[in-house]
Amino acid sequence: MVAALTVLALVATGCLYYPAAGRSLQADAQQPWWCDGPGTLTDTECLHLSAGIDVIVANATRYPTVADALAAGAVPESLAVPSIGAAYRLPTAEDVFSQTKPQLLLYAGTDPADRLAGVAHLIERSVSAPPPAGY
Repeated sequence: MVAALTVLALVATGCLYYPAAGRSLQADAQQPWWCDGPGTLTDTECLHLSAGIDVIVANATRYPTVADALAAGAVPESLAVPSIGAAYRLPTAEDVFSQTKPQLLLYAGTDPADRLAGVAHLIERSVSAPPPAGY
């Protein structure tokens, strides 16, 4: 199985990405930094990505600590990625890519009080439908 790991470490910023992207595009006709990655996004794709990030953040912040994730039935997930922190998979996580439902919650460590640091998507490279632009 060939998979890509896409990590969003955006949950702690307190920013709403869709309105910020709209302001950036309107003010100076430049896309914000989170839309500047591999490949070129159209302005519409940037806005869709930004709205998706806002939904991801809203869903992920329901589990602000490892204790919250464990209480929701999350299980530790081992990743062969150095320095990524501790990954936990919720029992409701789907095996297919869902832009607004990442498969993994990433925490600073494994202590019950450790805070949410980001989320991750596992993207299967062999599926026929590619992930949305920006992933």
